[in-house]
Parts: sequence; C-alpha cells; structure tokens
Amino acid sequence: MQITKKILVTGGAGFIGSHLCERLAKNENNDVYSLDNYFTGSRSNHVPHVTYIVGNTAEIAALEALMRYYVVAYGNKSIRFNCVLPSTLIKPENKNFFTKDNNVRNMIEKITPLNRMGTADDIANIVEFLCSQKSSFVTGSSIFMDGGVSLVGQENIARELSGLKHEE
Repeated sequence: MQITKKILVTGGAGFIGSHLCERLAKNENNDVYSLDNYFTGSRSNHVPHVTYIVGNTAEIAALEALMRYYVVAYGNKSIRFNCVLPSTLIKPENKNFFTKDNNVRNMIEKITPLNRMGTADDIANIVEFLCSQKSSFVTGSSIFMDGGVSLVGQENIARELSGLKHEE
C-alpha cells in the first residue's frame, strides 16, 4: 500500500516554488499544497494538481515552529516534517542579472563558504530527497540551503567585505 505524502511548499506561486510544485505533483503519491502571500508570486505560475492557499508572511514565518510541533504530535504515525530554508538563488528569471561579473553575485560568493550561489535545482534535489524513503529517519530538521553563509558571523562578513583583517 502506497502512502500519500502531504507536502507543503511555501512560495509555490513563485518561480522556484512553482517548478518545485510541478516536480513534486508528478508523483501521484504526493498531495502538494502551496502557501504563498503572492508578494512576488503569481497565479499564472499555478500548476495542475496543487492546492494553493493564500497566506501572509507571518504565517510562513511560523511554519518552522509549527513543523517542530507536528514532529512530536504525528511522529508516532510515521509522518515526517522538515523545513528547507534557501538563500538567494540563481534561477532562470534572474540569471541575466546574476552574471559572472555581477557585483552582487561576486559579493555573495565571496562571503559564502562554498564560494558559489545556489540554484533552483539545489533546492529541488534536497526536497526530492526528503520526500523519498532514503530520508525515512529525517524529521524535525531545518535545512539551510545557503552554502554555509548562515554559519559565518556578521563581523566576519563585514571584515571580509571591507578588507579589514585581524593582525596575526
């Protein structure tokens, strides 16, 4: 017996979110929902077999706390909950802006430990993994998809960008 997975994608009416919804909805065992405030998303990005819910930023921000609650409340039913938290990404709609010689891209890559910006495929790959049996013991995780930049201290970033270094 196949178990239907309920998957919530925040920002599912945006460019990356809509492509992620489309990819996930192709699996008939996935019941895909999108929560979007439509600040940058558009109804024209809706894809078939996805339920769209209008929500505001405060509701989206509360999802991580809600995820932790659901892990405890529904874990005994083998239901898993995880959050994927991406940083600024290169995607088809902004690739002409984030060219190799773009100052913003260069700055992001300079302060990111992996020295690159993420892509929409990076996000889709981790979500596909989390929806697969390969991640059957992963639950309650907030996965930062930011190349490690969230682990770099603000002071270190400021020093790096301004060229100030501690004397050795």
